[in-house]
Amino acid sequence: MTTLELLSPAKDLECGIAAIDCGADAVYIGARRFGARAAAVNGTGDLRELAAYAHLFGAKVYATVNTILYDDELEDTEQLIQELYDAGVDALLVQDMAVLGMKRPPIALHASTQTDNSSVEKVRWLASQGFRRTVLARELSAEQIQEIHKAVPGMELEVFVHGALCVSMSGLCYASQYCYHRSANRGECAQVCRLPYDLVDSDGFKVSEHKHLLSLKDLCRLPSLEELAQAGAVSFKIEGRLKDAGYVKNVTAAYNDALNALVRKHPKEYCRASQGICRYNFKPNVNKTFNRGYSDYFLHGRQPGIASFDTPKAIGERVGKVKEVRGGAVVVAGTATFSNGDGLCFFDHGELYGFRINRAEGNHLYPHQMLRNLRLGAVLYRNNDEAFAKQLAHGVEKRKMPVDITLEADEKGFLLTARASGIHASSLVETSMELQVARSPQKENIERVLSKLGNTPFELRKLSLSDDFQLFIPSAALTAARRELTDKLQEALRERAIERRDKEGKAQKQNAQAVAPPSYQLPYEYNCGNRMSRDFYESRGVSPAPAFELQVPSATGRFAQTDELSQSEKLSQAEKISQSEKISQSEKISLTVGLSPSERSSQAEKSSQADGLSSSEKSSQSAGLSSSEKSSQSAGLSSSEKSSQSAGLSSSEKSSLSVGKSSCRIMQCKHCLRYEAGFCVRRGGSAPKWKEPVYLVPCDDSGRRFRLEFDCKHCQMNIYAE
Repeated sequence: MTTLELLSPAKDLECGIAAIDCGADAVYIGARRFGARAAAVNGTGDLRELAAYAHLFGAKVYATVNTILYDDELEDTEQLIQELYDAGVDALLVQDMAVLGMKRPPIALHASTQTDNSSVEKVRWLASQGFRRTVLARELSAEQIQEIHKAVPGMELEVFVHGALCVSMSGLCYASQYCYHRSANRGECAQVCRLPYDLVDSDGFKVSEHKHLLSLKDLCRLPSLEELAQAGAVSFKIEGRLKDAGYVKNVTAAYNDALNALVRKHPKEYCRASQGICRYNFKPNVNKTFNRGYSDYFLHGRQPGIASFDTPKAIGERVGKVKEVRGGAVVVAGTATFSNGDGLCFFDHGELYGFRINRAEGNHLYPHQMLRNLRLGAVLYRNNDEAFAKQLAHGVEKRKMPVDITLEADEKGFLLTARASGIHASSLVETSMELQVARSPQKENIERVLSKLGNTPFELRKLSLSDDFQLFIPSAALTAARRELTDKLQEALRERAIERRDKEGKAQKQNAQAVAPPSYQLPYEYNCGNRMSRDFYESRGVSPAPAFELQVPSATGRFAQTDELSQSEKLSQAEKISQSEKISQSEKISLTVGLSPSERSSQAEKSSQADGLSSSEKSSQSAGLSSSEKSSQSAGLSSSEKSSQSAGLSSSEKSSLSVGKSSCRIMQCKHCLRYEAGFCVRRGGSAPKWKEPVYLVPCDDSGRRFRLEFDCKHCQMNIYAE
């Protein structure tokens, strides 16, 4: 039988306990340092309290120690790991391979998604290094997950099922570090992918203006849990360690219900990883908490509509259309009910606007401030449901463990025994008095006293007491015995959890095999930030470069930041953009979500102005590069380094690694703008109507631009800083 785990996020202790109460089999939470969400840190005392609570139900707590580490942090990391173990944490999510070389207690290691776990080869290598579990890349399809499971059956596979999506492959995004010196690999991502950009081709033609071209919709795989389980996934992970308790409650409850339904459907194949009864007085609905719209990403292969180009903000659920605006009120056509304090939003010319309802009278809504651009027929979305938020705040009961209690006479008095989740405990009520027959029936009173378990994690499921039991027991003595019994039972459940934790930790290979990992094209992509990590890789035949955060790397060495461009280069860029702004809006290619490749191709054909380009212009792929940039393909590298980096690469790949000192790869994405624009020939689109290379230009005054490379061989889009 396969054990299935629902893994929920916890920003803090409150969120962690809420997740357990709503059905999570495990929670993952940041410690005091070194977590991939620097804004979500927790003291060791809170983790100890959370683990003690979770262990009552057989649930687990995983601590995130999943940033890359620097040399001056190694000692503190080793100390932190011991602290987490002493606090009762069940496993660690790690990214930096230096952890494998540290002196550490018997605690299981999970390979964070930050270690770029997207292939059979990588997961097989992680298994050889002693990892118990791998958190797979979000971009994998169900078929790829199954392939990994069949190839490495001993590895537990954890998959994301819900929440925000990173556009870049995890662990390989350096955009935030490049732009703002805030490293995603250090838990400080500035969310560069949520910003607006212009898409500009090499002639300066603006293909698209002020769109959030890298902002993805959120992930939702609620309908696909059975498919994922059949593919070999055993842990279903909800993203959201910065989300509040309301979000955690709602989404956890929704997936808890779905997993329970799966277990009921296949009782001989699946079971849940923890025990206990969860009760919530609200109907879970993932559309009612923060979301940017949903997709299942690449679970079933590449599909259109995975991005949210118009806004990176929460849209919420559709609630109707504007029927009328009069007398300070918005009249809504639809069946939704509204509450004071609800937040509504709408789109106007591609921009998202919102307002708060001060007073709701049926479908007549009185906004805090009436927006002038709110027009008849506008579609309204609710991104804050006040009534539902109140249900979440008060609609969750404490999780309970069913307990069976037996009462019987003993030579010394009375013996209470209890059984919960396979654990036994007993409490003896000794008395020096002669046992007396009660004057009235005792069963009802005994059951009343023993069922008073309100302040404990237990609820009475069954009381075993013979029908002819007529001995008198003072209520005070029975109450004391019940308290002693529940205390012993809680202690026994926690001890079992710690024994299981230690057993799993000791079973993990302590001495990793000296096997070479899968290689990277660019040596800084090993994310090696300290001497222990470097020694680890070198002992396996790899010579990694210092992590991106420790240098400003490219294939040819250090590159010039945009603010180091000459005045003439800046003017050249500005002139190209200025020329493109003279083109009418109708002539620009719009990236329209939801159209098929052929429809988008047709739309692009109508608005294309590529027909006016000469043959030489169409064939040019290196506009804007100086002669020195074209020739400086390998400056600063030794012969061995040059041959090592170019071995086995295609012509386009070799070109991408030798773009000159002003370029480096900062993102690798499965999301592809060429495909979204209908220009993926492999998938039924037409040939691109823009002149490549094309660039993302931030809608700010930074002067930066990012070159796009469409790597059709690997079906991905790479982004380079220039």
